[in-house]
Amino acid sequence: MSQLKSSLRAIGVAMITIIACVATSWYVWSVLTFHGASDSDIVEIVQTQASSSHRVAILVRRSDHRALSGDTYFVFVNDRSYSVQELRKSLYSLRPIFKAGRDGITLRWTGPNELTIECQACGITKDLIETQIFSKDGVGVRYFGFP
Repeated sequence: MSQLKSSLRAIGVAMITIIACVATSWYVWSVLTFHGASDSDIVEIVQTQASSSHRVAILVRRSDHRALSGDTYFVFVNDRSYSVQELRKSLYSLRPIFKAGRDGITLRWTGPNELTIECQACGITKDLIETQIFSKDGVGVRYFGFP
């Protein structure tokens, strides 16, 4: 009976260890996949536009030449500018106000707290827009030339 208990205990410890390893692996994979750019991604700042109210709008392109989806463009509004390294580490956790899979976007401040994101013949369709926020932290966002 004692040998049976120790065998069951060993099986229980092994099961807990396996579950912990799987959970840890899944967590690490999800953080790398959804909360930053991978090492193969190219992250570059396309445009930075400062407002008179000391806000900064940043247009960022993320390219992954291994993926078939193409480039992704993000627009962030913050109190300061970010380096490419900072953007790479926190690309998704910064919560973009706009995210789409097409080039041709420009940024301009039309007031101290009003940002216009413009698409002049960029060809963006609704299915290419993943995120489109109209206000964040006291900044209104207008979209010009979008469907």
